[in-house]
Amino acid sequence: MTNNSNGKKISFIINIVYIMIILFVIYIILRYALPVFLPFIVALFVSYLAEPAIRFLTSKLKIKRSICSVICITFLLFILIGAFALMSVTVISKLKQMYEDMPKYIEQITAYFDNLRIKNDYDLITPFEQLTLKLFEYLKNIDIITLFSGSFGSVALRSFSGFVATIPYALMTLIITFVSSIFISVSFCEIKTFILMQFSENNRQLIFETKRSTAGIFKNYVKSYAALMLITFLELTLFFIIFDIKPAASIALIIAVVDILPVLGVGTVMIPWAVICFIGGNITKGLILLSIYAVITVVRQIIEPKIIGENIGLHPIVTLIAIYVGLKLLGILGMFIMPILIMLARDLQKKGYIHLWNEKNS
Repeated sequence: MTNNSNGKKISFIINIVYIMIILFVIYIILRYALPVFLPFIVALFVSYLAEPAIRFLTSKLKIKRSICSVICITFLLFILIGAFALMSVTVISKLKQMYEDMPKYIEQITAYFDNLRIKNDYDLITPFEQLTLKLFEYLKNIDIITLFSGSFGSVALRSFSGFVATIPYALMTLIITFVSSIFISVSFCEIKTFILMQFSENNRQLIFETKRSTAGIFKNYVKSYAALMLITFLELTLFFIIFDIKPAASIALIIAVVDILPVLGVGTVMIPWAVICFIGGNITKGLILLSIYAVITVVRQIIEPKIIGENIGLHPIVTLIAIYVGLKLLGILGMFIMPILIMLARDLQKKGYIHLWNEKNS
């Protein structure tokens, strides 16, 4: 009995150490190796996405594979870069609009405090409010010359200079990714065969199963969050049209994209926006925004467990732990990667390829 108990303890310790080693290796790869080999990893991914189209063109139209690779890779990268550029331009334009509207909000906030003092016939302006007024007055009178002549301007110029300095590196990375994608695509079958030859038959089966599981998980992951984003976008657009908040579709799209980010959600935009409306004296609009936020949150709480649960299938506490650990280790990207890794481990465990924890039926 004692030997059996000691054996279980040793087995438990070995499993824990095994899991820790795997997590450590994954962390090292994602933290240090991924940034170095990122252009080639992206190139491999782009080549993989373009492979069906290349096969179709080579088999149906009898075009040389090298020509098909150049055409398909160029077209695919053009779409990806165009989508990223469009999203960036949209976000920058909205931020520019917010900056241009800042004097209007400052005047509304200043008038709010003035009216508060007049209506009550005594000074209700607390030291915090006085400091706020001074800050708003400073922001209202600031101009571009002052902005770039002070210490903040020095920081801004240094940041801009740093951004400009990264442009050659970004262009070089883009060129390397493009050329690598073509080279990999031209020899895709040979590269795939060479890589598989380095593993035993059992490990090849594990690789194939990992590929199938990852593809299924990623598909379900994207489908789940795309459905949630679409529902949020439609809800916001409808409410904004009803209450004449313009431009309805553009604002709804930005908020829906923010809503994809775990933990953040719609409240990241809606609540500060409502607070600004309250401070600016637009109580009606502030209440409308909070009401919209409440409705969307209730609908989200009702539909999210069904959509996410059916497609992903992780327990909420496991998902929360994965998101938090991923955030602490790898930043925003880790919030998405870590749940996918946990789901992959769960699928491989169920199919018997790995054994990281004990289950009821084991």
